[in-house]
Amino acid sequence: NKKDKKYSIINIGKPNLDSKTEFEVMDNFVYMTRIKPDKIILQYCGNDIEGAATANGLIFEGFRPPPEINKVLMFIGSGSYFLNYIYFLYPREHMGMPSYISYLTKAYKNDNILSKHKDDLGMFINYAKGNSIQLIVVVFPFLTDIETSDSMYVDDIVKYFSDNHISVINVSPLAKGIPIDERIVNRNDSHPSIKLNRIVAQEIVNKLQ
Repeated sequence: NKKDKKYSIINIGKPNLDSKTEFEVMDNFVYMTRIKPDKIILQYCGNDIEGAATANGLIFEGFRPPPEINKVLMFIGSGSYFLNYIYFLYPREHMGMPSYISYLTKAYKNDNILSKHKDDLGMFINYAKGNSIQLIVVVFPFLTDIETSDSMYVDDIVKYFSDNHISVINVSPLAKGIPIDERIVNRNDSHPSIKLNRIVAQEIVNKLQ
């Protein structure tokens, strides 16, 4: 508003969506509300390929507790929000994250899966161009391992949107200069911190035409 550009912002994000279902949610929202957006801001994360991977036979079996965990404590804790809260106050890297990263790496290296995934992303591009809407894509790396993220998917996805003349914000260079404990929420929540979100928000404002 300081730039005399007033926007009404509608957040239709939902958890656990891949790129295809994100488009379906957006398309359904526009159909049901008859609200045609002037701008679309799409947040991209490394797990957005999971739907295309699953549809093409590459399935992640899920995060599993370690086999050596005490079964009695697991039984008691599984029914208690409080005990779960206490347990997850401490980092639980053994809960399956390495195997999940390996799974995503296989997905991005699979030409067929990646091609199908880009087809899903292409629906946003076609919709935006077909309706004269500015599309801004914000590509987030895994904030605790930016270098791995860049080589796995960030560089390729950024190039894909740039080659299609879409405004894209690569969060990797924005986050690299920030210490890890300042760029994420906390040790158990690697989502972007308030500090990083503010930086990304300013980049979005700068991209608005």
